This record gives sequence, structure tokens and C-alpha cells, in this order.
Amino acid sequence: MKNEVTKVLIPEYLKSFKCTGSECTDTCCYGWNINIDKKTYKSYTAIKDKEFKKLFKDNIKRNRDKPWDESYGYIKMASDNTCPFLSEKKLCKVHSELGEKYLSKTCFNYPRISTLIDNDVIMLGSISCPELARLALLNKSSMKLSKAEYPSKRLLISRRFDSLNPSYKKKPEKHFKLIRDFSIWIIQNRNYKITERIIILGKIIEEIDTVIKNNNSMDIPSIIQKWYSNLLKKTELNIDFPHKSKDLLKFEIKLVKLLLENKLNASKYPEKYSKFFTQCFEEYLCGISSKNKDEITQAINNYTYAYNNYFKKFLEEYEYIFENLIVNDIYINLFPFGRNKSVLEEYLLLVMRCSFIKVSLTGLAGYYKEDFNVDLALDVIVALEKLVGNNPSYREYMLDVIKDTNNADIEAMVIS
Repeated sequence: MKNEVTKVLIPEYLKSFKCTGSECTDTCCYGWNINIDKKTYKSYTAIKDKEFKKLFKDNIKRNRDKPWDESYGYIKMASDNTCPFLSEKKLCKVHSELGEKYLSKTCFNYPRISTLIDNDVIMLGSISCPELARLALLNKSSMKLSKAEYPSKRLLISRRFDSLNPSYKKKPEKHFKLIRDFSIWIIQNRNYKITERIIILGKIIEEIDTVIKNNNSMDIPSIIQKWYSNLLKKTELNIDFPHKSKDLLKFEIKLVKLLLENKLNASKYPEKYSKFFTQCFEEYLCGISSKNKDEITQAINNYTYAYNNYFKKFLEEYEYIFENLIVNDIYINLFPFGRNKSVLEEYLLLVMRCSFIKVSLTGLAGYYKEDFNVDLALDVIVALEKLVGNNPSYREYMLDVIKDTNNADIEAMVIS
């Protein structure tokens, strides 16, 4: 029983992942709400060491609003939003002085994120970790899952989805795995550019959304089979790929600026990290703006120039970064049923996230010009993931934007 393990499905990058500790360019010990499971909470309250007894008493609090075992308590973060157990060397005092067994499930698992799908535990990694982002996104091969083992007592399941539930017999959720796996197959289909793959996925999701609204969910397999056959045979798809207007580009640039400004102003980060975010934002602005930052027409011209001269070539060379990012997101967020929104809304959220990253990177490319490189891109993707990736208020704001925006315009956001 002591060494009991659970079979899990993981991508190749998790097999080679190892925390870089104090050598990491960032720290995972700030900016989060860190839950403490019941077993760890009890071990902290029973500690004999005088120094840690006081540390735990001052910084570990009971979570009365969430009475289940996995979130029995929480860590009270310091005034700069860092973990109070973080040492000057950016290492965890609990881990280094008490040992791994005293880590909570949350801390032990990060950056791993596990979901239970029917009878399968699927473990992916959060792109908010720089080392994991490097391994996951820079892998030129298509992401595949394979079996591995993980300590059962340490496993933390963040989300569950049971497509075999009898109540789903005549509902779209029954086809969750079919839709998810086909979505991944499309995003990994390198016969098409990444922007084309995203738009093709959108056309399929629109069809599925329509049959769901018409209570014809049993038609989902036939829709997928039709598209699969046509894509496999490279049949002429007759897709009218959207055109991006200047008004839409103006909307995108303003939206990214607004989101970054609001998030930076509202967040409490340690000085070192807030400086990094602020620097990225300023460089983004410099990359697309004229001396008069309110001149949106000039910003559009600068953005277009930056995209065509610096970012387009980068995108062509590193399409697999965006492919891996999307596939990772599909698995983690249980696309397209993970957030209790419509399947179409889930797709539009995915598109807007891709657009947010693309516009930000294009601005940075305009600032760095020929010096723009993959390391800079990864730094920004990781920073954006920390800023908005798992932020519920960001998702709700995006949903409000979706409701007020034409769907075709949102799809066009993936175009340059």
C-alpha cells in the first residue's frame, strides 16, 4: 500500500520535466491561491519544530468556505503576494528543511494538472512554468500521450468528466472524447497552416453547436466522420476563410492594451516580476505605437509592418509552438465541455486566447525587430499565462466580449 501507484496518461515532455529550482528564471511561489489538503494541514498543526510551528500558525489558515479535503486550508500570502515559505534563494523552506513529505498536494503536483476522464487519469503541465513551457512548446513532434505511473496518495485530480454517465446517453457530452480527439487531430494536421486549422475546427464546432441547439446530438458522429473523410482525402473544403478588416484589427489592439493595463494595475506581484510584466507591456506598446500612443491608425500600420516583416517569418518557423499550446489547452480545459459554456463559446474563447498571444508577440517583434527570438516569445507566453491564463475574471470578460462581437469577426482574429 505504501508504494501504491496510479496509471496515468502523460505527454512526453512531462517524463523529462525536472524543476530547475533556484536556477529558474521565475518562481511558482507567488500570484496563486494555494490550497492545503486536509492531511497536510493536520501535519502542519502537529509539527514540533518551533520555527515552523510559528510559521504554520501565522500563515496556514482553515478554508471554511470549501469544506472538502483537497482544499481544507490555504496559505496566507505575504503582502507582495509571495509564499511566506519562499527562501531568499527562491526555494521552498518546507521542502528543503522538512522534506518532500511535508509538501501539500498542490505544491507537490505543480506544474502538473490532472483530470479524470471516464476511467483515465490524464496529466498535463501548466504553461505558467518556464521550464515546462520550454519542453512542451518547443517539441517539434506532435504531442502524444503515453502511460506512466504516479504516486496514488499524491495524485491531485483538479477536474472530472464522465462521458459514460447514463444521463448523457442522448446528450452531446456522450461524444466528448470523439469531439476532443478529433479537435486535436485537426490542430495537429500539418497539411494546413495553423491559422487554417483553427478556422477549420471552428466550422466543425459551429455545425456541432447547431445540432446541439436543435436537440440532434446523435448527429455529431456523422458530422465528424464527414469532415474526417474530406480532410483525409484532401477534398476541396470550400471554406470561406475570413478576412480581417482594419476595424477588427483596431479592436484587437485596443483589447490587448486594455486587458494588459487592467491586469497589471489590479495585480499584486513582487517588484522583480511586476517590473518584467511592465517591461513587456511597454515594449509591446513601443512595437506598435507612434510617439503619440493614442494614434490608433498609426498603431495599425506599425502592427501590420511588424507582423509582415518580423513576426510572420517567426510564426512560419514555429507553428508547432501554437499547435502544442492549443493541444495542451484542449486537454487541460476538457474542450469543448470544460467550462459549462456552449461548445461554440469554448471555441471562441480558444480563438481569443490565440489572438491575445499573437497580438502581444507581434508588438514585441516590432520592438525587437531582427533580435526577436523564440526565448523572448516563450517568456511572454509564460507571463501572459500567469496574468490571464487561469484567471476566471479574464474568461468572464472575454465571454462578455464574445456576446457583443460577431462570431465571424472573432474567428478572423487568428488571421494576421
